[in-house]
Amino acid sequence: MITEVAKRFSAEEPQDLSLILPEKLQGELEPFVKGELAKAVGKGVEASFSKKVAGGFSIGPKDGSYFISLTEESFKALIGEYMRPATKKILFG
Repeated sequence: MITEVAKRFSAEEPQDLSLILPEKLQGELEPFVKGELAKAVGKGVEASFSKKVAGGFSIGPKDGSYFISLTEESFKALIGEYMRPATKKILFG
């Protein structure tokens, strides 16, 4: 999924990307970011790893002008607005 989102950024206008990923997955994802992802987008990709990101990722231009958040927290906040309280409790506790 990360690769597909990153490709969308570089399809219109190639640009360096900044990516924030869960710190607990740094060992697994760092080689992927530096190798496969960098080749797929054809530009620089800078990854940082944060304890604040439990799952998912945030991605955007390296200049920080905007970002797309596909983290666990942002998904819960977005989808939670449209759920009934009972459904929200079942899904998210």
